[in-house]
Amino acid sequence: MPLSSDLCLLQLTGVADLIGSAICLRSLPSLLDDLFQVFNFPLSFPSGWIAVVWFEVIAKGAGEGSKSMSFVASGLGGLVEATSMALEWKLTACFAVNNGIFVAEMVGRDLAQSHHPLDPLTPQEIQKTTLIIQKSHYGSLHNLTFHFLDLDEPPKQDVLKWLISTKQNGPFPACRAQAVIRANDETRELIIDLIKNSILSDKTSFHKLPISRLDFEKRAQLIGNYIFAPEHGLVRRARNKKARSGHVFGPYFYRGEGTSNVWARPIEGLGLLIDLEAQQVVEFVDRLKARMPKAEGTDFRAGARPIHCQTNKSNVEVNGQQVRWGNWKFHVALDVRAGLVISTASVYDNVRRRFRSVLYRGHVSETFVPYMNPTPEWHYRTFMDVGEFGFGRSASNLVPLVDCPCNAVYVDEYVAGGDGRPQVIERAICVFESYGGNITNGEAEISLVVRMVATVGTYDYILDWEFKNSGSIKVGGKE
Repeated sequence: MPLSSDLCLLQLTGVADLIGSAICLRSLPSLLDDLFQVFNFPLSFPSGWIAVVWFEVIAKGAGEGSKSMSFVASGLGGLVEATSMALEWKLTACFAVNNGIFVAEMVGRDLAQSHHPLDPLTPQEIQKTTLIIQKSHYGSLHNLTFHFLDLDEPPKQDVLKWLISTKQNGPFPACRAQAVIRANDETRELIIDLIKNSILSDKTSFHKLPISRLDFEKRAQLIGNYIFAPEHGLVRRARNKKARSGHVFGPYFYRGEGTSNVWARPIEGLGLLIDLEAQQVVEFVDRLKARMPKAEGTDFRAGARPIHCQTNKSNVEVNGQQVRWGNWKFHVALDVRAGLVISTASVYDNVRRRFRSVLYRGHVSETFVPYMNPTPEWHYRTFMDVGEFGFGRSASNLVPLVDCPCNAVYVDEYVAGGDGRPQVIERAICVFESYGGNITNGEAEISLVVRMVATVGTYDYILDWEFKNSGSIKVGGKE
């Protein structure tokens, strides 16, 4: 971000999960370094450029209300003490940088006081995980990319012990993150402790290159440069085989002219094989000229006019990731790989007068999509959409009155991008009441539906979890 030589006031809002125990171990330069990375400040300043004017922290402790305190740079001891005992806190820091004044706000929460041990990683926790990895020796390696970053779920027995504790104030399971990174032509699987700010586990369980969306543009440029070169043009039929090693990738070719639905106009008989490690085309095939499907009538249908309705207060109670409805209570989350995950679902048993566990954890395991075409351009197209692309990363932004009815309650979720930064998926999950029942006898029934939609290529996977008053759960999927 450019620094102005004129006096200016810039209000920034951001997050950095710096819990009290971590601050106690940090010096002022380390704390400022995290601030700069969160707000994309330059990581190094010439001597004399920066001076801390003041800190203000608003700490919310257990049963003590909120306290507001101000500190100068020499008063960091009080700042540490205030945040180390806080469950939630907001830090405001004012800097004088090159005759400019910058005000930055940082909010955090004690990881030991999280709402639920199965909650997905917050933006703060995603950012913190990325910083821990970048500060390790992996940060200095060539081409560090993040292919998977999510919560490392605690053991089932620890979660159940916490759930049955009085008012759920028992020992909280350790908060850890798991990440799959690619650096220096190696794929590493990491477990990160977000309390101790350390990497607990580092192993290589596989050596192949994971699927990365960051490389798609680079591959597209490589394909364009190759396919339109005079020696390998579309007008020339050629076959160029070379020795190949590592992970290979076969792109598909479509013609989008005259329609927005490019999938309806495939270019048959044309194929490329790319070595992803070397970023080189190793095989080119132009074996036939097939007739191109016409563009007429292939456009996507226009959306219908929205339905307007008015509803009273919802009967669904959504508190963070926890849902209560009727006799049901359960936890919802978005897993990067599996998509919608339902956990710790229980229903109130009127006979036993207590909640009875119905499901600990449920989600889609995998989808297998084989096209069963023996031609060279199609025989390898056997996709596993959950494992290869990830339903969570492919989650769509649900459109009110189109994907979910007007009485729906929406939940936003966060995932980590290829650069390790948090990305928000607005309205990733919707929860709504639905009319059902047995149409043969006319008995009406109201059930609760939890829905997400994952878009992978041309497929829209609609996943519905339906909770019934009888204490049963019905899982359905549409494509």
